[in-house]
Order: sequence, then C-alpha cells, then structure tokens
Amino acid sequence: MNNKFIDAHRAENVLSGLIKLYGVKKVDIGALEPFMHPYIIELLMLLEKLGLRYSITSNGSLLYKYINNLSKLDNLLKLRISFHTLDKNFFSKISRTNYFDNVYKSIIESKKVGLPIELNCISLRGYERHMLEVVDFSVRNNLNIKIYNLYFMPQYESLFYKYFMSSEDIVNVIISHYKNVKINIEKYEGKRDRIILQINNVKLIVKNDKKIDRKNEYCRSCRYKSVCGEEFAEYLRVNPDFTFYPCYLRKDLKFDLRDNKSIEYFKKIKGSLSIRLVVSAVCNFRCSFPEEGVILCLKQGWKEYIWKN
Repeated sequence: MNNKFIDAHRAENVLSGLIKLYGVKKVDIGALEPFMHPYIIELLMLLEKLGLRYSITSNGSLLYKYINNLSKLDNLLKLRISFHTLDKNFFSKISRTNYFDNVYKSIIESKKVGLPIELNCISLRGYERHMLEVVDFSVRNNLNIKIYNLYFMPQYESLFYKYFMSSEDIVNVIISHYKNVKINIEKYEGKRDRIILQINNVKLIVKNDKKIDRKNEYCRSCRYKSVCGEEFAEYLRVNPDFTFYPCYLRKDLKFDLRDNKSIEYFKKIKGSLSIRLVVSAVCNFRCSFPEEGVILCLKQGWKEYIWKN
C-alpha cells in the first residue's frame, strides 16, 4: 500500500459514488489508529458534508486532543474507546506503551462533554479479572461496553487456544460476577447476532460466535472456517488506497472499492454494504499477549500496516 493515510479528495469521490449507486448512509472509522491521521478532523467534516453518519473506534491515546472538535460535529453516532484494564502495569504489557493516563483522560473528558462514547474491552482467558474491572468501571460511569474475543490468526494459533474465550464463556463470567443480569439477543442481517447483557442502565454487548453463516462460496472452501469468528464481508475494510478485504484471514481476497463489479457482487451476497474505513494504516500501540509479547492485532503480519510510537 502506497498511502498510509486516506486522502480526503479521493475519499470524497469514492464515497459520493457509494452514496449515489448503493445508498450507503453510514461508515465506521477504525483501525489502525484514526487519530494518527494528520487531518482527521477535516476528514470527518467531509463525511458531514456528504451527509454520512459515522462511528469511530480509537485506542484513546490521542483522542483527548480532539474532544473539543468532536463535540462540534453533528453526525457522530458512536465513539468507541478501547479500554482493556484499569491496571497500568497490565496496560503496558498488552499495549506495549505507557499511554494509560492519556486513554483514561480521553474517556473521562469525552463523557464530560457528552460525546456518545462506548468502551471496547478484550477478553483473555486467565485474565478475566481485568475484563470484570473494566465492566465495573463502565457500570459506575453509565457507559455501554462491547466485550470481544480473540480472532483466530495463523500467526498465533497456539496462543489463540490458550487465551480464547467464546461468547458463552464471556457471558458466564459476567453473570457469575453480577446478580440480576438481563439477557437479550439482537438480530442483525449479514452480521453476527449481539448478546445484550443489561446491568442497571448499562448494556454489555457480546458478539455471538455461534451459528455463523458459511454458505457463501468463499467460506465453504476455506480451511479456517471452523475457527473463524466472523461473518464473511461483515464489513468491507477499506484501506487508504481504497482496496478492501472482506475477510481478515484471506489475503488472497483483495478488491478495489472503485470497481463497481466487485461492489455489485458483494452487495448481492450481503444485501447491503457495511463500510469500515481504515483512515490510518498506522498505529502507536502494539497490542500483544500479556506474557509472550506476541502481537495479537489482526493486522500483524500484514505489510500494508505499520506501528510506530
């Protein structure tokens, strides 16, 4: 990939086409770290200009610098902040940084100004305590939280089986920790169902890793289908050069968002397009397994992405 950051002018042309031809109304902005984009606010203002609603996922290390700007935007639906522990030492182990105070500050100040924040927290077998402490924090602060599990990657297969917690495991840990948890299932077309655990006014969201659809031609023949934890093309992850992958595990499946034939094909499979813009192919975290130091990021091993502090 030649471009590490998405170009606003090219993005306007491509997104305008998606709006006109396919009725796209919403995009997700995520990986690697969007606030490393040198013109992230200008890019968000472009989405506003196009009438697109959007959510943002961030590791929170730089977010506090942009809170005032974000509070002036109209179409921001959700701001997800990754927050995996309240323990500074453990934070340093899994992020390979010392940015805990920055992340914490971003959460508190975002909440103070009323930004629509939600926490993301990873589950790791053997480290459930950290997950539960973050859940306690979210309940105290009236913040919804999404708890997600590891995705399988061949690069860390043995560690995957050591640390993986299924959606059922996660739910069992939470209901054993809390009393009077209400549980509901939210259905989504073309995406995994969400298990919603309600504690007071706070929602704990867990993506259901059961009954994943494997009927499409790519999944049927894939050697990873028994361990893969997501639906095919659940999101079209669009890189800064506007190529996209419909699956984290299949580097051979790389398409161009500007190719209408490719888009038409995926629209037929999924019925709609869920666009996840990788506005920055750069990250300042090296999210890793806590003891081994092996990167657990889904992008590790992909030469399109770089990590730098």
